[in-house]
Amino acid sequence: NKIGNAGYYGFAVKKGKNEALLKAFNRGLASIKKDGTYDKIVKKYLGESISSNSASTENSSSIWYLLKQNWPSFVNGVIETIKLTVVGIILASIWGILMRVLGVAESKILRTFSNIIIYIFRGLPLLVLAFFIYIGLPHLLNVKIPASVAGILTLTLNEGAYTGAFVKGGFLSVDKGQMEAARSNGLSYWQAMRYVVMPQGMRITVPSLINQFIITLKDTSILQAIGLV
Repeated sequence: NKIGNAGYYGFAVKKGKNEALLKAFNRGLASIKKDGTYDKIVKKYLGESISSNSASTENSSSIWYLLKQNWPSFVNGVIETIKLTVVGIILASIWGILMRVLGVAESKILRTFSNIIIYIFRGLPLLVLAFFIYIGLPHLLNVKIPASVAGILTLTLNEGAYTGAFVKGGFLSVDKGQMEAARSNGLSYWQAMRYVVMPQGMRITVPSLINQFIITLKDTSILQAIGLV
């Protein structure tokens, strides 16, 4: 049987056994429904709006019913998703650009360091990284990391690695003659990167940055595994 929208209930006996008990139960249930005791019990424990005679006819499986019943949680979830996405993409962009600027540096050590960092975090599944930061690091460092902080770090490191990869592609797509011309006019390597190569390369990466924003938005759902619902 069902009590309004509160859910289903049942009374079970072993099949073929306790027939006398089952008959007594059915008589008793029919009796309290007839004299109104059943409705009084339902109203007392489940509220005035629920009774056996006034169950809602609204389809409880419809999307509109589910949204109406869970509207506060839905709104909170949207706000949390937007917050994680915006903060994550900003920090990931800064991290990725920094790594890729180092990746095109003159120093071989800096280039190697950048490549190692990016390859590690690109190859690490997002869920594994989230568990490592939220559960593994606190055990290693003996500190507590809030779920929100762990979630933002996860997005920053993972999405930043992908951002760094296509930022490097944008830089490398700028014709080498641009760098040579800048250096021949007396600019240092970093001045040429800052004023000539990077502005052109960043314009090329704009579509990829927008695509990464969408990916970050979707990836926030994985963070429910560490408590960010």
